[in-house]
Formats: sequence, structure tokens, C-alpha cells
Amino acid sequence: MVTGAARRRPTVVIGMLVLSMLAAVSVIYLRLWAIDSGFSSEDRDSLRKQFDRANMEAMDESAEWRMKYDREVESVRQYKEEVIQVNEALTTANEKLALLQK
Repeated sequence: MVTGAARRRPTVVIGMLVLSMLAAVSVIYLRLWAIDSGFSSEDRDSLRKQFDRANMEAMDESAEWRMKYDREVESVRQYKEEVIQVNEALTTANEKLALLQK
């Protein structure tokens, strides 16, 4: 038979886990708040400008890589079409050669 203490044990463990998670979140929030309170409005503005500049540079670099990718895809498509055309020409030439040999 299961005793009352055995039934309460999982509830206590779950309660302790929830309490420890809340404590961890509270500590993290308080540390972030303490760090943030040390910044002045000028610091925030300069950080925002730096972030915006870095974001724009990243977007520009991403656009450059996308253009390079698009160019490569187009050149591969053209090469593929040329290979297909050459393959078709060789196939018809082989068929004509086979007809001439008969």
C-alpha cells in the first residue's frame, strides 16, 4: 500500500523544480536590470547606432552573396542547357552515322 509520504514526494520534487526555475529566471532578470541601469541614454543611442550599422553591413553582405549565388545558378543553368544541346546533337549524329552504316 502506498503511504501519504510516498504520494507527496513527486509533488514536492516538482514544486522544488518550479521554485528553482523561478529563482534562476529572477536572478538572470536582476543581473540584466543591474547591467542595463548603468547605461546612459547616450550609451544606448551609440549602441543602437552601432547595431543599426552592423545590421546594414550584414544585409549588404547578404545581398552580395545572394547576387553571387544567383549568378552561379544562372551560369549552371546555361551550362546545363548547353550540355543538353550538345548531347542531343551527338545523339542525332550517332543516329545518322548508324543509318549511313546500314
